[in-house]
This record gives sequence, structure tokens and C-alpha cells, in this order.
Amino acid sequence: MIASFSITVRVEIIGSGEFFWMTSVYGPSEDEQKENFLTELASAAPPPSEPWMLNGDFNMIYQARDKNNGPINRRMMVRFRRAIDLAGVREVKCRNRRFTWSSERESPTLCSIDKTFCNLAWEDMFPDVMLTAASTSFSDHCPLLLANGAPPIRKARFRFEKIWPRFPHFQETVQHAWDRPVNHDCPFIRISRKLQRVAADLKIWSRSLFGGAKLQFHIANAVILQLDMAQEARNLTEQEWLLCKQLKLKVLGFAALERARKRQASRIMWLKSGDANSKFFHAKIRARRRKNYIHSIKVGNAEITEHHEKASAARDHFTESIGRLRQRSCTLNWEELHLREIDMSGFDLPFTEPEVWAAVLASPAEKAPGPDGFTGRFFRACWSTVKYDIMEVFQKFYNLAGVNLKEINTAFIDCYQKRTGQRSCVISGPSASFTPSQSSLQRCYLCGCVEW
Repeated sequence: MIASFSITVRVEIIGSGEFFWMTSVYGPSEDEQKENFLTELASAAPPPSEPWMLNGDFNMIYQARDKNNGPINRRMMVRFRRAIDLAGVREVKCRNRRFTWSSERESPTLCSIDKTFCNLAWEDMFPDVMLTAASTSFSDHCPLLLANGAPPIRKARFRFEKIWPRFPHFQETVQHAWDRPVNHDCPFIRISRKLQRVAADLKIWSRSLFGGAKLQFHIANAVILQLDMAQEARNLTEQEWLLCKQLKLKVLGFAALERARKRQASRIMWLKSGDANSKFFHAKIRARRRKNYIHSIKVGNAEITEHHEKASAARDHFTESIGRLRQRSCTLNWEELHLREIDMSGFDLPFTEPEVWAAVLASPAEKAPGPDGFTGRFFRACWSTVKYDIMEVFQKFYNLAGVNLKEINTAFIDCYQKRTGQRSCVISGPSASFTPSQSSLQRCYLCGCVEW
């Protein structure tokens, strides 16, 4: 379909038979024509259920950060944003450039007027796309490249799901795995092995309970449909009516289960488990995956894109930098800061169970402080089972007798400072993720010496 400022085509994928709509635009530069362009833009949207991608040179911006200097037509900017909302699309952000057009002067005006938008249906079809910009070798505009940016497939790690404690035999599974003896005298090694055992047993228990949830969901819907069709011709028998009622309850339970899982994966904590639908959480999960994915690392003058090369560069950097003494060029004069003095008389007292329990309650319930996948909710739900081994860890740490901290400090090093609109990152300093035991140790020390 050809309109005044746009061309819309139907793109069909050979082999799968799937299709999507693509609209390419060229926005007018004259203000008197921009109102007609925005009206055409909003009316070009297909039904929300059909995938749609919108791209081109819009010759206008919808946010102030898309221009580096000069006056901004805020009235037109608000109207552009309203047209985008009416069309039901969101921008696919460029990963390596903030601006896509330059005036090519000594002190240039830079704008981001070349953009790509999509609706949720198109995002569901292509969840791992990545938009990057090429060089302005032959134009004052940046060519935009939309390509698959799927990260490498990694082995699935254990993740404790917050809904597990509500189901039968959860406590028995944890108790059975935890009480199996560990032939070692170091509390750190014992708790590490016990957590591994619990993770393995919980995965088996979860598969037996929820493994066929999606299949059962579709089977229940199919049976309900057959009963609905039968009811149009005759009255259902008592057994059929009870079966239909039970299946509807099952379907609601499966839907709630899937929502709770996707909510936890999306990291949306301000919504209750029953709010919204899983499609919203799927969109947030994809957005987090795209934001966290590091496309390339800049080491010196070289830019690395292969996954194994990025891992090697990070390992080499920290192998060289961690543990080396460096001469400081400056220091802090603590006396001039006039910090409040704190009573440290009870700081070196042994840890007590109420202190550790308070630290567990103060930890995030739905986030895992370390790579083992156990969240604060696990320690709250199973405190009566695990508290004796955890207190032994604290006492061993307090006595400082042969502490094997590597058993509770297996860390993933996050060495990237991510910024919006960038895909290349320079390796910087490390920050480690600790397991719940070490996190609780730090929190107990803080509770003992700081008055909030």
C-alpha cells in the first residue's frame, strides 16, 4: 500500500509461512505537512494481533535527548509521541549510536531521526533482534542494520521459584536432602554440598509436579471445548458437569502458575502475582535480555565480538589486575570528614540466631544474592531445617579457624558499566555476587555497628 509519506508491504517468511507488516516512511521537513504525516502514521497500524514494524527517516524527534543542541519543537515532539502511542508501537533502540544524522559541520547538529519501531506481536516473533548503526561514509545519515542478536546458549542454572513452598511435599523434599550426612568437618563445605543436593532434589520434585503443566493446560482446554459443544445439543450429565467444573479450576491454576513464574523471571516486583498477564512479563523478560546482552568489548583499539574471545579478555584483564599493589596518588583525611563515632564495644561478640534471622528477613525475598539460585524466600521457608548448619558457618567464621571462604564466595564478576545506546564496553573494575551465607555475614556485621 502506497500512501503520501509511507509504503506498507506484507512480508512473508518462506518456509514457516509466518508474515508481518512493514511500513517504511519518509517524514516531511516542512512543519505544515507534519500533521498530515502523523495522522497517516497512526492510521497505518494493522490490528494489534498482527506483527508490524515501522522504520524510516521521520525528520522529527519524540524526546529531547534525540538532539544535541539548538531549539526543540516541543509541540511537534508531543504530537509525535502521541502518534506513536496511538499506533501501539515502541522503539527498537540502537545499541551503538545515540544519533543517526549529522549536519556535517565543524560544530555539527546531531539528531536521531532515523528510527525503527515495532508492536508487541512483532517483538514476539523476533525476540532477539538487535539494531546497530554503520558508518556515515556515503551520507549524512547512518545506515541501520537490524539483525539477530541472540546471546550464546548457556546451560540452565538452578533458580528457586517462590511458588514452591506452597505445594505439598516441598518441606519433606528439602528436609530429606538436607539431612543426608556429609562426610566433612568444614561447615562451609557441608553447607555448599547440602545446597547442591537440595537444588538437585527440588528440580526432580518440580519436574514431577509441574513438568507437564503446559500439556495438561491444553488438554484441559480441549476437553472443556468438547463439553461446551455437547452442551449445545443436550444437557450434561452430573459426571460431565463436575468434570467441566474441575477442569476450569485446573486451567485457572495452570494460568496462575505460569504468571507467577514469568513475573519472577521479569524482575517486576511492584505487581502482585495475580495482576497483569504473562504477555506483559514476557515483554519485560525480553527487554531485560536485550539490555543485559553485551554485543562487543573494546580492549585497547580492538573490538571483540565472539563469545569465547570476550570471556578470555575478561579473564585476562582480572588475572592481571586483581591482587596487584598500586601506588595511590591521593588519600582521604578522615579527621576532616567529622564522621559520627560509633560504639564498637559489641562488634566482636559472637553471632546470635536472632541476628542471623533478622539478616535473612532483611534480605530480598525474591532475588538470589549469589549464583546458586536460592532466594531469601527459601531460607525463610526452610529456616527450621537449615538454621543449625548456617549458625555453624557463622561460628566458624567468628572463630576464624581455617575458614574456607571459597566454598561460599563463588562469584560471577560483572565487569561492565552498561549505558543506554551503547554496545561496546571497556573492561572496568569488578563487583562480585555473593552467596546467601556471605551476604548474611556482611549484613549481620552492618546491623551490629550501624544505627539507621
